[in-house]
Amino acid sequence: MSAISDAFLSTGFSTYSRLRGFTIGRVDGAFRKTRHDQLVQKIFFESGYFESVDTPLAEMSAGMADCSFLVERKNRAVGAVTLLESTTIFPVEEFFNIRLPDDVRREEVAELTRFVIERDFRRQDPVVSVKLLQAALVHSRRRGIRWWIWCGPSVFLWGFQAFFQHPRVLEQLPLTKDQVEMRKGRESYFSESKALRVVLIDLDSISLTNSALEMLRRRKLRQKRSKRR
Repeated sequence: MSAISDAFLSTGFSTYSRLRGFTIGRVDGAFRKTRHDQLVQKIFFESGYFESVDTPLAEMSAGMADCSFLVERKNRAVGAVTLLESTTIFPVEEFFNIRLPDDVRREEVAELTRFVIERDFRRQDPVVSVKLLQAALVHSRRRGIRWWIWCGPSVFLWGFQAFFQHPRVLEQLPLTKDQVEMRKGRESYFSESKALRVVLIDLDSISLTNSALEMLRRRKLRQKRSKRR
């Protein structure tokens, strides 16, 4: 659909989400950063990526720039996402032996990471997901970003495809010694997580209109299935 359709949807969706009590903001200041970090730590612990809910988040390396967004509802953090730009290496490259395609320039790539949503809000209408990706998309386009690189289980990739088309799955080469070392302490996560994928997402393939409609369609299907049980 057209950019005009997306603009109308964006305005209407923002109004709808505010009426539902959802707000989104960039993570700045100590209070919001603490809320953001605690939410990410909680979800990472629940997924098995962290051994403890108190495991600190990794600090950004030299040459990296990050921007995080937090969705809140009724004074509760319910979703977050971070975009990372890097002139040297992305965090995902520290855990997976991958190569960016020759036609992809590193300065036009941002890693989409720490994308987390509280369990209670994952299967409701797509408010939290759309707000997070909408904010990430607007920020990326302002920064001249053309691609997102993302890593996660293939089941999550299927869910993400409500937002974008034809992700480019990157080949995973044998791990280097440094990458094996980076995975120490998280072996169970990498071995038990189903089919982890590293993909490139073309931002031009994202339509907010299509994504919201597709996620609403999937929600209705889930409701029908639950009624049959």
